[in-house]
Amino acid sequence: MQILLGKPNAKLQTDKPQKRIEKMKEVEAELARLKQNNNELSLQNDQLKSDLYNLRHNFELHIYTAFQSILQDRRAFYEPGTVTFKLKDGKFSKEVSVDPRDLICVYTPIKGRKKAFILREDIISPAGQSREVYRQYELNSNELNYDEIKKMIDPISNRFVQISKNTLVNVAYYRFDNKDELIFERDLNKHQGFSRFSIKMKESGDLFWLVKMHWQENYSLQKRITDYMNGKVGSGRP
Repeated sequence: MQILLGKPNAKLQTDKPQKRIEKMKEVEAELARLKQNNNELSLQNDQLKSDLYNLRHNFELHIYTAFQSILQDRRAFYEPGTVTFKLKDGKFSKEVSVDPRDLICVYTPIKGRKKAFILREDIISPAGQSREVYRQYELNSNELNYDEIKKMIDPISNRFVQISKNTLVNVAYYRFDNKDELIFERDLNKHQGFSRFSIKMKESGDLFWLVKMHWQENYSLQKRITDYMNGKVGSGRP
């Protein structure tokens, strides 16, 4: 039996390498396409980050501007300035610049004829620690009456209410203990003459409540704004 062997098919021999080359080209083209897509996505992502940053920056700028405008509009409340009184500290008289935010009350003690100014002050210890103290000054009763003092320190009634003919209180430091009594809100080591007052003038209780509510709204707004703009700032002054 005779077997005839033919020549190898040249076409089959060249098809496989050609297909591998074509396949490699397809893979390279796909990789190039994916790389291009990745670059485009990276550029889009960078653009989105830039847009987001600009949006946040513009938003914060608008918010900051709005907050500054609010603080400016209510500057008379937030920065009332100071008023100078000639007061007696013990035996010596001197001029004292009084910030309405630090003036707790003005009243005439039962056993006295002179008006007492109670001021909040910060004392720094040698160790650098701050503590709050309340210092009493005196004003001769015939120099200024309560209505004149009220107009000097709080002409638009942001903080002070006269609750009797001889008592003027800062609503920031007092609250109702009962219907006709106000109590000092801070802790004291011992009872002081300004710890508690009776409301004696007609409708002054309602006026105290209204001024207190107005003060609380302004103070809370200021605190939220400053916390947002600068972070929390500790202060003993309300």
